[in-house]
Amino acid sequence: MEQTDLNSNASNLNDAAPRQSPMLPAIPLHGRSRPPAAINDNGLIFSTEAKMQISLFSARNPVQRVFKRWFDILGAATALLLLSPVFLVLAIWIKIDSPGPILFRQKRVGKGGRFFTMYKFRSMYMNAADIRRTMNLPRVPGDPRDTKIRNDPRITDIGRFIRRTSLDELPQLLNVLFGHMSLVGPRPALPSEAVEWKPKYFRRLAVEQGCTCIWQVSGRSDTSFQDQMRMDINYVKQWSLFGDLKLIVLTIWVMLSGKGAY
Repeated sequence: MEQTDLNSNASNLNDAAPRQSPMLPAIPLHGRSRPPAAINDNGLIFSTEAKMQISLFSARNPVQRVFKRWFDILGAATALLLLSPVFLVLAIWIKIDSPGPILFRQKRVGKGGRFFTMYKFRSMYMNAADIRRTMNLPRVPGDPRDTKIRNDPRITDIGRFIRRTSLDELPQLLNVLFGHMSLVGPRPALPSEAVEWKPKYFRRLAVEQGCTCIWQVSGRSDTSFQDQMRMDINYVKQWSLFGDLKLIVLTIWVMLSGKGAY
């Protein structure tokens, strides 16, 4: 009788124990790799390691950075005033060339991982996303960026000209005035790209993202993703006002030459 009761109790315990569904395998609690960043409504949420990479350089040269902000405001306001006829001509040309808005707006990652809306002159057709789905563009391992190709069918006639000369970037002077960007700094990335970075790449978010940077005057679109990251991190480490002035002068020359842009 006692043996029967024991067997009965064991059977009841087995029935009461939770059973794992074969369709939902257990996920180990240890050894899981956590991504260095995730996308939130207003910006990126960083892992502890990514936060440490940003904090390594975020407090450098505080006095010079105040001067940098005033230089950005003065430089952007002056450029907008002097280039206002160019803005007008490009706006009319874009409207005549193809249907759609004059400006292209896109969410980008700014300093500290905060999102902002970046402005550019529209250089693609309105159905560019549909055309992109029909293109079999290879992805480079370790490169989260959308692949750029020469003679891209998504780009309008005027788009080829303003991309080659970087005139499509001129509306970002408004971003500089609004405090979203700086005249010089690492180029702002898409959120979908930033979440695929290695932790060390988040160092570039310790400073304001810029209209031009080192790799913009050192190959532009022909520069590999790894080289771009290396140059951006070097900029953050070695930043100076004199270095910014030098990059602005070099940028003007590169815009005139059109080399490496498509």
